[in-house]
Amino acid sequence: MFKSILLVISVILFWTAQSNAEDMVVIVNSRLDVNSISLDDVRDIYQGKTQFLAGKRLKPIDQSEDQEIRKVFLADVLRLSKSDYTKHWMHLVFLEGTNAPVLRDDSAAVVQTVKETEGAIGYVWASEAANAKGIKMVLTIHIGAKK
Repeated sequence: MFKSILLVISVILFWTAQSNAEDMVVIVNSRLDVNSISLDDVRDIYQGKTQFLAGKRLKPIDQSEDQEIRKVFLADVLRLSKSDYTKHWMHLVFLEGTNAPVLRDDSAAVVQTVKETEGAIGYVWASEAANAKGIKMVLTIHIGAKK
C-alpha cells in the first residue's frame, strides 16, 4: 500500500515538473539565410560582439525586464545578472556607439518584430513560436522548468 502511494506521488511530481518545463527558442526573420546557430553565437549577439550574420546586420530583439523569460535568458543563457547586462550595454552604447537590442513588451511583440524586420533575432518560449509565420527557429535551448 505504501509503495503504491509513493509511486502515485512520484508520478504526480514527475508530471508536474514536466508540465512546467518548456524550451526556449531563438528565432530569426525567415529571410535571414541561417538555419541554425550555436549558444555561443547567441551570447555573442546579445553581448554586441557579433553584429553580422549571413551578410546581414543583426537586430537583436529583447524582452522587457518584467518578463520571466528575460530573467531566465539572462541567467541561463547569457549567464549575466540584470545589472551586469545593463552596465555592459551602457558601455557599448555610450562609449562605442553600438546599437542596443530593441526592447519589446512580451513574446508576441518579439515574434511580430522578428517577422517584420530583416535581420531580426529574438527569443521566446517554444510554444509561442510554434505556429508563427515569417520566422525560423534556429536554436532550441532546454531550460528545464520555467522559474
